Amino acid sequence: MTRNALFVARDFLFDYPNFSLWIIRSLLVDVAKIVLAEDDKLRKLCSMARGFKDFVLNRTGKAPFL
Repeated sequence: MTRNALFVARDFLFDYPNFSLWIIRSLLVDVAKIVLAEDDKLRKLCSMARGFKDFVLNRTGKAPFL
């Protein structure tokens, strides 16, 4: 989910910059919600970190760890 959201934000950055910023903001809000309210914080934050890493490395397709 994180990886795909970042790819969409990147792809639409110049055509719809407000939409891209909204996506980034919503991901940051998701991190805050996980830290403040979720039970399985580590697993969820690690999944988001893996998605971010795949985005940085430009990996697409099914994640091998799922």
